[in-house]
Amino acid sequence: GEASRIRAERGDYLLAYRRDFLVVEHHYVRTLGLDPEDPDWQRIGRDWAQPGDLAARERLFRQVALDRLTALGFLPESRRHAPPAR
Repeated sequence: GEASRIRAERGDYLLAYRRDFLVVEHHYVRTLGLDPEDPDWQRIGRDWAQPGDLAARERLFRQVALDRLTALGFLPESRRHAPPAR
């Protein structure tokens, strides 16, 4: 609740990991390999913990997963920048 309130006040992004919550700025989102201007962030209300659109959060998650798999050498570099299926 508190993290959600802070996110709303600041207009930032709410991320969740297990039972921990982080309110972060767009710079942090970019370090995760995500575009903070991606329309899916708006669709989920910039709230990873309680997204307004589960399909949008899944698309964002797949982008992170593709970047990690590419970085580890499991996927070719050309897959890294391919737009996600919408």
